[in-house]
Amino acid sequence: MTAAALVFLTQLVFVFCVSYAIVSDLRRLIIPNWIPIALAVTFPVFALLHAGGDRIPAHVAVTVLVFLISMIFFVADWMGGGDIKLLAAIILWLGPSAAPEFLMVMSLLGAALAITLMIVRSFPSAADPWGQTIVARRVIELARLGQCPYGVAIGAAALMFAPRMFGFA
Repeated sequence: MTAAALVFLTQLVFVFCVSYAIVSDLRRLIIPNWIPIALAVTFPVFALLHAGGDRIPAHVAVTVLVFLISMIFFVADWMGGGDIKLLAAIILWLGPSAAPEFLMVMSLLGAALAITLMIVRSFPSAADPWGQTIVARRVIELARLGQCPYGVAIGAAALMFAPRMFGFA
């Protein structure tokens, strides 16, 4: 397997894992442990082949920092364990240069999601324009339960940053 094919395979793993996490969190409010593990295991291969190994320590350092800060949110019951593990795995890939902007975009998407759920909870008819799709029914159910699948915001932001991370933007 060529280096380019291996880089492409790691990129494919990243996009698949993040996409799976979004769907899983929306459907079941669970992000399986294999997702952040797969992301963490494939990152060194991607980093060595795509960007060189000299950046790996900085990526690990910012990951540890974000994980420790996220633990505060976990202890406060603002984020689930799967959310912080997914966030840490994505930050590992993004590194220190993209992390601040990513965290801002992720926070804005999370706020938009939370506000949408609060509106639907307060005004159930606000979801009527969405029809009876599976997603609309799930959003209404999450709003009724007072649950916010924050992995959706984390994953959406990660997919927005993927082209830049992969060198396409």
